[in-house]
Amino acid sequence: MGIDDIYKTVGRIMPRDRIRRLDKLIEMSGLNILPEAFTGLVIVIASLLTVFIFLLLIQLYPFSTIPNEVAKFIISRVGIPQALARAIGIALVFILSALLCFVGSMIASYSYLILQADGRRKQVEQVLPDFLIFAAANVRAGMPIDQAMWNAAKPDFGLFSKEIETMAKRTFGGEPFASALDRLGARFDSKITRRTISLIKHGIATGGEMAEILERTASDIREMQILRKEISTAMLMYVIFIVFAAFFGAPFLYAISLKLVVTLTYIWQQIPSIQDLPGGVLPNTPIPPSITEMQFLLFSIGSALVTSIFASLTVSVIQTGDKKEGLKYIPIFLAVSLIVFFIIGIGFDQFFAGILRR
Repeated sequence: MGIDDIYKTVGRIMPRDRIRRLDKLIEMSGLNILPEAFTGLVIVIASLLTVFIFLLLIQLYPFSTIPNEVAKFIISRVGIPQALARAIGIALVFILSALLCFVGSMIASYSYLILQADGRRKQVEQVLPDFLIFAAANVRAGMPIDQAMWNAAKPDFGLFSKEIETMAKRTFGGEPFASALDRLGARFDSKITRRTISLIKHGIATGGEMAEILERTASDIREMQILRKEISTAMLMYVIFIVFAAFFGAPFLYAISLKLVVTLTYIWQQIPSIQDLPGGVLPNTPIPPSITEMQFLLFSIGSALVTSIFASLTVSVIQTGDKKEGLKYIPIFLAVSLIVFFIIGIGFDQFFAGILRR
């Protein structure tokens, strides 16, 4: 049994309806791999990552204390042996590692397929008007529509030319032209391409003037593309505001808040104990901050992640009208915001170094 067969066997644990949906996405992304093998590969990678993350968390502070804390809690509530309670704590760490790795692997693989499919869509929609113009000229020269499209597939059209050549080979092999067109539309996650194919099929069925249909379709696609660019230009100020808020505004506020928590914690540590104060208990007893520096740091990183996701998706919708494009911006938004956050934090530490000495 080869490695591909192992991946296929592992991937068959997924439900068939999900495999069929994944098959469509893989086809639109242009990958030459079976959906079962792709799913098995993701599961194997997630399993290996689970073991690695589990061993890392067991050795890493403060996660290494989780089994002991869970054991103390279980013993205080149930009263089972300490060894069994610690085993339950280790099992919880393993479950946490598996959940983190499997969810992360699925999100990463799904995002990769979406970005691949979206890249193919942009390539096709960019050259589609010119292709239709060439095909219309061939139809006016007396060629049937299938040969006109085949001869219009110039090397300059790149990916789309290869797909047209594949469609032409299927047609010459005996497959009906309408069926070959449907296969072509299924290869791309593009509404424009599917609507264009639908118009071509309708024109063939009704005996319409194919050259006129192709030329009008190409003109409409170009007008739509120009309109999208004009809308993107008009919304540029909103994009600048969102990018500034995600890159600098939010990290600056988080860094100030973190420094405020650190400062209050330091001040509280310098306050003498209530019992040591003369005159007894104060009427208004001060209390320390309810969150620690580490807790607020984790909150800031989580908030930066959420802000980066929504900011990148919003910018993508404004610029391209499709949120899928924003998936590739998320790592950039997150990296820049975290870098700015830590730089500002270091700057505040240097500024207050003479005031607060910890």
